[in-house]
Formats: sequence, C-alpha cells, structure tokens
Amino acid sequence: MVVSHRARYATTVTGAIEFGLDERDIAIVAAPLFHAAGLFVWLQPAIMLGCTCVMLSPWDAGRFIEQVERHRATATFLVPTQLVDLISHHEFSAARLATLRNIGYAGAPMPVALFDRLQAALPQVGFVENYGMSETGPLTVRRPFHPHHKRASSGRPAHNVELRIVDPNGRDVPNGTVGEVITRGDHVLKEYFDDPEQTAAIFKLGDGWLWTGDMAVRDADGFITLVDRSKDLIISGAENIYPTEIENALFRHPAVAECAVFGIPDDHWGEVPAAHVVLRAGMTATPEELIELAAGIVARYKRPRLVKLVDHLPKTAIGKIQKNLIREPYWQGRPRRI
Repeated sequence: MVVSHRARYATTVTGAIEFGLDERDIAIVAAPLFHAAGLFVWLQPAIMLGCTCVMLSPWDAGRFIEQVERHRATATFLVPTQLVDLISHHEFSAARLATLRNIGYAGAPMPVALFDRLQAALPQVGFVENYGMSETGPLTVRRPFHPHHKRASSGRPAHNVELRIVDPNGRDVPNGTVGEVITRGDHVLKEYFDDPEQTAAIFKLGDGWLWTGDMAVRDADGFITLVDRSKDLIISGAENIYPTEIENALFRHPAVAECAVFGIPDDHWGEVPAAHVVLRAGMTATPEELIELAAGIVARYKRPRLVKLVDHLPKTAIGKIQKNLIREPYWQGRPRRI
C-alpha cells in the first residue's frame, strides 16, 4: 500500500481522541508493529499522548499477565482471539490484572456472549471497540460510556471520518438495511503499490470513496453493526446468510472458545453453513448439541449443517481467523462462487 504521512497522522489523531488514553497511562503494545493495528492505531497515539509504552512480542498470554502485573499497566490493545487466549489461560487472574482500566480491541466482530464473558472476568476495564482497515485506520469506535444495549455494534463513525452505507450502485441505504461500508477523507490510502487494477476496484466509482467490502447496518442512533465481509457471505439457495450471526449463536454455549462459520458446497442449495469450533479447556460439547443450539437461535435454514471440533483455527500474525484456509479443502475440485 502507498499511504501518505498525512493519512497516518489522521489515524493517530483519531486514536488519541477516541481510545481514552492520556499521559498517565502505561500502555502494553501487544499487537505486531508490522501491522497497522499495532503501529498506527495503538503505538503512535500512545507515543503522541506521552504514555509509557511496554513492548510485548511475540504474543503470549502468560507473559502478558506477568507484564501487566510487573509494570502496573493500565491500557492495552488486543484482537478478540488474544482476549480469548487471555481469559482462557491457566494463569488468568483478575487480581493480577487489577491495574488495567482500558482495553481497546479490533480485528474481528466481538460476539456479544464473548463480550459479556470479558466484562464479567474484568469488571474494572472499559472496553473500546474499533472497526477499521489497514487502508483507512479506525472507521468506527464504541466507547465504554455508550449504551450497554449497543454492545453488538461497532460504535459510531470515528472522529473526522466520513462514512456511508450504500447499495452496489453507491446509493445510501435506509437505516436497518444491510449495505457496504464506504469512506473517504485524509485517513484513506493513496493506492495499492504497483497494482492499478486493485486500486481501481477499491475506488470503483472514481469519486474518492473507498469501498471496504464490509457489510453493515446503521441504526436510528447512528450506531454501525457489522454484518460480515462480503467475501464471506454464504448464498444458500436464494438466501443470503452472514456467518457472524451463526458465530454469535454458537458463542452462547459456555464451552465454545472460538469458532469460524463458512460455506461448504451442497448439490441442492449451492452452499450451506459449516463451522469449525474450538472448545474451552476442560469443557465438552458435541457437534449435534451445537447445531441444535444454533437452530434454536437463528432461522433453521441458517443452522450449520456440519460442525467440526478442532484444536485450533489458523490465524494471521495479527490474530485474524483465516477462513479461506479453513474453507479451501471443502471446495477442492468444486467451482467456487467467490
């Protein structure tokens, strides 16, 4: 990517305003600095505000607990998979993390059941959700003082971010209607390096608006709720199925630590939902039990037809689950919609 200094400065100012940090904070930097989340979304705002920064690399939940306790850290930025690691770790102790007051997170939508589990485990912490992209920096932020019933959302558009939700032709959709998130402003990248086709695709209308590929809805109060990535959409028959809805249902089972829902081929419907699930240590659940749980929460046609219990899910260096790698074996030798 080719990103201007102005764009990264805009991202830093947004983080400084939105993330609730000040010069008194001792901030643990636990996200890799080769990724925009670690460097531009967290470290740079912390430095600009004069925070003390404790560098932690590579990620290790036990070492994180140790460093919080040792340095009396007050703030950090993690992705949901790191938060799962943290509260599932055998050394987890709310007392050892008592100085933490602020945890920012991003990288994937946070299931409500997991968020509630985190709040119960760390009641003194204010959680700040941030949705964004490497190409843009933060786009929306949900702060601890926002209404509790909005916790399924990713918050409101961040400071100085222009954002719309539109149909495929670039027309704004009504509140409550799923559309694609688009944005423009100083925070947006200039281009993809030496890749004019990809650049043209992301700026497809040529008017400065960047198309994120993320599907979302806006409510009457201006809160944005991510539905899913457009590339992860499952089209089963004539119905659109968003994996995040099913993942949120599966997370209601107390034994579920992580899960990934994706489409697998089906001769009749084209594709149907499937899930890989990691269980919490010492807890049990059967695939049949999880399928029935989901079927009782989402529409029955959205229930996963296959649930596979696995030891781990493949992730990127920043902790995002790589659904493409999970999905690939199921589609070998089959034509894929995307």
